Amino acid sequence: MTNTENTPRKLAGRDEHVHKLLSQVKDEFEGAAQFLSEYGISTTLAQQAAQWLSQPLNFLSEMHIKAQRDAVPFLADIVINYIRHAADEATVVGVWQVERPDECLLEYTIALRDNTLENRARFREFRLDYEDSGFGDLVPLVFHLIPEALASRVRCSTPIALA
Repeated sequence: MTNTENTPRKLAGRDEHVHKLLSQVKDEFEGAAQFLSEYGISTTLAQQAAQWLSQPLNFLSEMHIKAQRDAVPFLADIVINYIRHAADEATVVGVWQVERPDECLLEYTIALRDNTLENRARFREFRLDYEDSGFGDLVPLVFHLIPEALASRVRCSTPIALA
């Protein structure tokens, strides 16, 4: 059986798992909200639980965005540390973090003194490992690898020290 034939089964399994988790969360919040309302307690948590029950997809979307925002600084440190570690071997002469309104994207321009396939491969392999780890689903990573001659043309970016 090929990987593409397994895909519908995997997706169906994930859908069932997500549905089960949503049902469990719903049951827990309904119980908590019911308990609090029996005693006339209307806390912020109870009000939020009622909102989550009435709009579960909004709740999941908000939690996903929060997880992304919380993960960005941690993942950015990992990426920058890797770039600094690989800088000498890959002949990196400049690194800039591209500024975007989307806070949940890690995007870097990297200028290479020797813009060879070997030097570019180091960053491609890191990005592929990042994607394979699942972090790419949470916070996408983009590298723009440019020759040193174009480094002076980089705009709208924040320089990152290599040392």
